[in-house]
Amino acid sequence: MDYKLLGPLRVLRDGEPLPLGGPKQRAVLAVLLLSHGHVVEFGAVIEAVWNGSPPVKAISSVRAYVANLRRVLGPESLVTTSYGYRLDLGTGELDVDCFESLAAAGRIESRNGDHARACELLSEALDVWTGQPLEDLRDLAVSVHETHRLDELRADIVEAYFDCRLMLGHHVDIVGQLEDQIVISPLRERLWWQLMLALYRANRRADALRAFGRAELLLNDELGIEPGAALVSLEAEIRRQSATLGWREPAHPLVVVDRPDSCLFGRDAEMQRIDDALVGAECGEGRVFVLAGEAGIGKTAMASEAVVRAESVGFTAAWSCPPEGIRQPQLWSWVQVLRSLGDNAGRGQLARAAEVIAPQLLELLPGWPLPSNVLPSNIKENYRADFLILDSVVLALHRLVEGHPTLVVLDDLDRADRASREVLQLVVGNLRQLPLVVVATWQDNGDENRSRRSSLIRLTNKCDTTMLRINALDVDATARMVAHAGIQEQTLQLAEFIHRRTGGNPYYTAEVIREIRIDPTRRDFVPDSVAAVIRSRTSTLPPETRKDLRIAAARPDALIARPSTHLEPAVAAGLLVQLPNSNAVRFLCPLVRDALAAQRTRAELADAVRVDATRLVRVASTSTDNLWQQLTS
Repeated sequence: MDYKLLGPLRVLRDGEPLPLGGPKQRAVLAVLLLSHGHVVEFGAVIEAVWNGSPPVKAISSVRAYVANLRRVLGPESLVTTSYGYRLDLGTGELDVDCFESLAAAGRIESRNGDHARACELLSEALDVWTGQPLEDLRDLAVSVHETHRLDELRADIVEAYFDCRLMLGHHVDIVGQLEDQIVISPLRERLWWQLMLALYRANRRADALRAFGRAELLLNDELGIEPGAALVSLEAEIRRQSATLGWREPAHPLVVVDRPDSCLFGRDAEMQRIDDALVGAECGEGRVFVLAGEAGIGKTAMASEAVVRAESVGFTAAWSCPPEGIRQPQLWSWVQVLRSLGDNAGRGQLARAAEVIAPQLLELLPGWPLPSNVLPSNIKENYRADFLILDSVVLALHRLVEGHPTLVVLDDLDRADRASREVLQLVVGNLRQLPLVVVATWQDNGDENRSRRSSLIRLTNKCDTTMLRINALDVDATARMVAHAGIQEQTLQLAEFIHRRTGGNPYYTAEVIREIRIDPTRRDFVPDSVAAVIRSRTSTLPPETRKDLRIAAARPDALIARPSTHLEPAVAAGLLVQLPNSNAVRFLCPLVRDALAAQRTRAELADAVRVDATRLVRVASTSTDNLWQQLTS
């Protein structure tokens, strides 16, 4: 059987529609179909069918509707559990599932560079769309979310389809189709962008500029806003008759291969995601990655590896990192990026970027030409990073990366100023028109202030942003690091020991391996480099925190069951780890604990011994019934 949610709700058997009953009975079927095979609780069915205002005997009505549907669909199609109903499609097919499957396959082929195959799949997906979801049940509140989601997905697929047609050189053929879609979705700026480009490539430059004017007027009248960076930039390129706008036959799909001398271990899955994004950027599809994890977990090493791989296939790369302990101007992370990209840009391209950047930022961009309409006195003015200045950074970035696949690394974005993080949010909104991949690293120890956490949530909620949580290395990756260092004896046993000692932290692991390689008898020592890093991290902590850390490190307990409030900064610094569903904390790994224990004073050591002796006396004098309570007090 074929189940249809697109258009009026229908069920077809051998092409013939089945009688589904009245509106309420059809609503029950719709609710079960929208659950995609999951059980829907009895109460949820009632709430959905009657939009939150059920009659007194609603459950009896639902049972009658389900019984009627079983007679129509078959006794095994509707499953009753102890708490709800589930619709079993069996060998049947739901048109929404088919639509989403074809759409996903088309996008994958597009990212892989096979635009002809992508066009076929996306066209098949659009053919499945036979009307608005649940046209005959629009009053059903539960369908509103699904209808909106599918509408947005269809709009994205339409744009992806026209992108592929443009890549294949079908600009003349799609002008009329684009005009039809703009009538349906007039506020989708991407459609206007595609129409302008198609008209320009069809030798209709004047019509392309008129299309921009239509879009500008529409957006102003309907929403009171100006066209976005992508449309503004394309309009300027059309006026200049930029050579980058002409159609070129698509190159063979970009293939990113691993470097044989790569020293990155245990990150194959994460790096494959970035490799795929580089392929997509070569085809004009941008993406942002946020690599989040504790200090030393390997985020910067992964970003460095991404730069090497991108540059090996012809990408331009730019790197920025906010200075630590030094006050920086607003937007400094992006100023570093613009400087780097400007150094690699041609004179004309740099002049076009300078035309749109806020004049107040030019003082921070040495070597950028001063536009004729900007007075030298303007660039000396103090500035606040308001929206127009943020948007000017996006416009300049747009002009610097057009036609040039680019990788931007924003290292330690969590330490960057708020304006720099907000610019990245604006960049995400323009990624579908940019051959750009952004890799941002974010130190996340689970103890962040509300502002930073909100920035991370807003950024990672975007559909073109992928958050990769970087976890500790496993024993196998540690063993490969040991073998790579040339230590061949008892590799697995040594790897297990190092993994326990370092907690799988790549930086600590590398330093311990280096120490053992120099002197195998020093496997229990804390490397000087690690001790220096721990000292640096603790130096910025409050004195009470440093003292409590050193005393805790001198004790034999693996856990700190009842940590004082003084230890909270140590969690934020990545020295302690909060245990899930508990107030207890522990040291990140034994190596960190040993490094901190080595810093303790004699008085602190005596305090720790005195506390432990007191506890032993208390435990010895208590009954066995209270032993556990005393041990954990």
